[in-house]
Amino acid sequence: MKNKLYASAREAVDALVKDGDVVALAGVSNSCVAKELSFALEARFLETGSPKNLTVLSMSAPLDGMDMYAHEGMTSRVILGHYNNNTALKEFVAGNKCQAWNLPQGIMSILFRSASAGETGLLTKVGLGTFVDPRNQGGKNNDVTTEDLVELVEVKGEEYLWYKVIAPNVAFIRGTAADEKGNVSLHDEMYWADAQYVAQAAKANGGKVIVQVRDYVKAGSLAAHDVQIPGIMVDAIVTTKDVEKFHRMTPGTAFSKYLLGEAKMPESMIQSMPKPLDERKIIGRRAAMEVGADMNVNIGFGMPEVASAVMTEEGVAEHISLSVEHGLVGGVAAPGERFAVHVNYDALVDAPRQFDFYHAGGLDITLLGNAQTDPAGNVNVHKFGKLPTGVGGFIDIVTATKKIVFCGTFTTKGLKEHVEDGKLVIDTEGAVKKFVPALPQTTFSAPYALKNGCKVLYVTERAVFELTEKGIMLTEYAPGVDVQKDILDQMEFKPLISENLKEMDARIFKPEKMGLLDALDI
Repeated sequence: MKNKLYASAREAVDALVKDGDVVALAGVSNSCVAKELSFALEARFLETGSPKNLTVLSMSAPLDGMDMYAHEGMTSRVILGHYNNNTALKEFVAGNKCQAWNLPQGIMSILFRSASAGETGLLTKVGLGTFVDPRNQGGKNNDVTTEDLVELVEVKGEEYLWYKVIAPNVAFIRGTAADEKGNVSLHDEMYWADAQYVAQAAKANGGKVIVQVRDYVKAGSLAAHDVQIPGIMVDAIVTTKDVEKFHRMTPGTAFSKYLLGEAKMPESMIQSMPKPLDERKIIGRRAAMEVGADMNVNIGFGMPEVASAVMTEEGVAEHISLSVEHGLVGGVAAPGERFAVHVNYDALVDAPRQFDFYHAGGLDITLLGNAQTDPAGNVNVHKFGKLPTGVGGFIDIVTATKKIVFCGTFTTKGLKEHVEDGKLVIDTEGAVKKFVPALPQTTFSAPYALKNGCKVLYVTERAVFELTEKGIMLTEYAPGVDVQKDILDQMEFKPLISENLKEMDARIFKPEKMGLLDALDI
């Protein structure tokens, strides 16, 4: 039996990573992210000038997990689903130091699965009409990126996008434990994400799979059902030298049986103090009103998370099925954690399977953030200024969801408001308008949604709009606001106005519970 254990991360990357390699970084957030291997690779480059000319692939750039690749000469291409908080990498790409593409996170995860089967591309409707459509930017992130990784094709009279597979020949993966045969368990990872397919993709391409683990155990001591990556796919094992730094479950938690789903968190620990009645809670309440019993629901990062808190407060959460694109099904948001961490969930699946479910129309409703909207109802959430941000799973989620509720304040930068006697009071108007005549890039295509029969709402603290064939229509306004001065004059275009324009539900602007549970048909 070949010994696959290396003495250190540096020894493994020195032996197995070469100039020109295509390196796939498995995982999302902290889960399955082999950050110690990436730091070792960076140290090698800074000391020796090698490896050079790397292509780096990532479903979703790990938290602080890609800045180590932002060195001229080291990295020539990056293809990823999000930039997360990797500021050095953002500046590297914005400065045209390497070629860069941002593709939908779900597509990235499924492309690894395609590569693992030896396929050359993926045919899908995900991304049509958005910035990844080659008729727009084709997912390119800077001026030096010219190669087309996405093509528009027609099959039996219908438009599709063809995403080219870039197969990795090196995989970096974090696991919980490995045995002497190289079998790897992901047992204590918050998500499995794309780890299994990243390993298979590298092996299918004749490459090397390097796994960073917390524990190294004797052959035969892992239960077969706990092995997610079999040893036949693994070339190197590295035991981490700093468990606290490199093997946390989430940025805020080293280890928790609640986050693993091995124990149910008591209701008393989940319930927190009700959110204050501010503009965020107003938006969250109005968005939550669109959620019905037994719906399959996805809630996005930022403002929509307040809607999740509202549903927990109102007792609605236990009557719906929340899911997270990373692979969790059911449960509620974990108190004190970042986005997409649940407790009391029902199941964990890998990311490609979750995105398959989304792409096939499995979601009844999704609540997502909204940064900019144009007259047609198109939305931009990924392009601001010079630094790239990335789309994450946004495009995947909106592709086939039956109802979409976009959530965001009406204006931004300096906006101050409060609620008084059941009315919204605007103390200081935001300096930046968010309803604009044209978008820098499109993350959500309104024409595509309309074609698919999707119902779309745009919920703010002072107004609600609905998507129509002729553009967005103002349907509701907050009590206390002046429609002309506080809504129409704060938009850079004139929307359609409903003949049945009405005030938003008065319960939204009162401190007591709204009684959303009573309205559910259960």
